[in-house]
Amino acid sequence: MHRYLKFAAIAVTTALAGSYFAACSSESDASSLEKFEAKKDLESTVNVETTTLKPTKFAEYVEAPGVVKADVAAKISAEEAGVVKRILRDKGAAVRRGETIIELDAEIMLESYRGAEAAYNAARERFERQKNLIAEKAIAEQQFLDTKFAYQQAKAAFEGLRARLGKTKITSPIDGRIDARYVELGEFISPGTPVVNIIKTDVVKIEAGIPERYITDVRLNSEVEVTVDILGEQVFTGNITFIGSTIHPTNRTFPVEIKLDNRDGALKPNMFTKLRIKRKEYPEGFVIPRDALIETETGKAIFLARDDRALRQEITVIAIDGNLALVEGAFNFGDKIIIRGHRELVSGEAISILN
Repeated sequence: MHRYLKFAAIAVTTALAGSYFAACSSESDASSLEKFEAKKDLESTVNVETTTLKPTKFAEYVEAPGVVKADVAAKISAEEAGVVKRILRDKGAAVRRGETIIELDAEIMLESYRGAEAAYNAARERFERQKNLIAEKAIAEQQFLDTKFAYQQAKAAFEGLRARLGKTKITSPIDGRIDARYVELGEFISPGTPVVNIIKTDVVKIEAGIPERYITDVRLNSEVEVTVDILGEQVFTGNITFIGSTIHPTNRTFPVEIKLDNRDGALKPNMFTKLRIKRKEYPEGFVIPRDALIETETGKAIFLARDDRALRQEITVIAIDGNLALVEGAFNFGDKIIIRGHRELVSGEAISILN
């Protein structure tokens, strides 16, 4: 009886132990599975966007600021003294070449002109009569020469006063627009006094300074793209018409001018502009967004997408234009480069392309 009870106790103990170890084994398997799943999550892919490398034409530009200037700006000054009698064309008015803008009071000069005209006519008549008499030797030669000299003097005085009288009417030397007036009605002015400023803006010029390092890349007739911030995305195209031969000693730039058609009047004098002068063209190359570039200890690199993995590739940047870069490296047309999601990537890391 005691032996039976002993065996029964052993059997129960063994069964309980088996159940305990089975439970422990099950819990261990579950823990391992969780660790595997966690490890799998840690190795999850990184979402990225890519673009495919294609043969692309690329142009490199020199960029510089500039200022709009009128193609012609003429500050007109008085050539005679007098009181401003009439203002025929005022600020903002369009004028034609030879059109009268301002008249000076010329009453006193007009009286002198009339006297000179009478003296000239009388001297001319005497001279014409004596030409016939000298031909017939009816008068002495010296008398004729005195008459001729008096006639020439009268003529010069008359023509001089006529020219001065004409200058009491101040006219425009060009077709343009009056940009400023410096005198008032009734004001007495002297010779040399500025009266108006006339500008011609159907064609304008852009004045700019190009950095010294680009002096060999900028040439006459080079094409230039011009933009003005306040005019939005409108692009004006012109050509370089002047290149200075002397470098500015302070900012180390050399002056250039670009002529632009401005018949619509969009460009105003003294507007600030941005210039893009074509420096060099590449008919074909690897062109990528600048955002795809990453800085490394040795230079610059990009990430390629190959077999669902990110592969870091060192590159050389040849030229940059805006948000585009022309590069070269160990890749080919048709390769995919990562342009987003690449900042924290590690070479060899799994990726998921979400273009």
